[in-house]
Amino acid sequence: MEDNILRLPRLDALDDMTDLTPASGILRTSGACADIGLLNWPRSYPRKEDTQLHAAWTPTGLYLLFDVCTHSTVAVHDKDQSMVSDDCCVEAFIQPVEGKEYFNIEANCIGAVSSSHRMDRRNSTRLTADQLGMIEVYTSLPERETFAERPGECRWSVMMYVPWDLLEVTPEAGTVLRGNFYSCAGGAGTPYYQTLFPIDSARPDFHRPECFGKIILE
Repeated sequence: MEDNILRLPRLDALDDMTDLTPASGILRTSGACADIGLLNWPRSYPRKEDTQLHAAWTPTGLYLLFDVCTHSTVAVHDKDQSMVSDDCCVEAFIQPVEGKEYFNIEANCIGAVSSSHRMDRRNSTRLTADQLGMIEVYTSLPERETFAERPGECRWSVMMYVPWDLLEVTPEAGTVLRGNFYSCAGGAGTPYYQTLFPIDSARPDFHRPECFGKIILE
């Protein structure tokens, strides 16, 4: 992957899937692949968990598959718009137009979702129930079945489908979005914070649009 650039192929076959489960195979074999593995705060947060992103676009939306292996796993939030980032969680921040609002879309490992559109961390508006319902999420773990932190290796996946209608984007080859992708567990006994593109801040802060990389539709 080029520095701070993620190029997404167009895979129209994804729109033919009746649900998101079989789409994972297409994304793993033909989608863009990127390692969400940067530790921007290694002294304070050295824990690292393997996280791979597989991504593509179609005329209807973005498809994002996160494959994760954690060595302890926690999921205590089962409600949408709750603090899912305290759990083992993956996140996509997408800014349709540079310098304008961006969307943060966060899903924990059991499929609970939190999402807003905002200019920065403080200035935000949560998605309405109808808007949140436009985002489709699939998780390989039992959906919405909470559990306290448990040790041991756990492999899990979360897939997101984010429609262009939500982002108010008319997609075409050459469209350039901005954003970043994350893997975290802020409420774990040993928290971790990982990113795709680097972040320049003194402490963990994913809401840094000035650090977003380019997401190019091909």
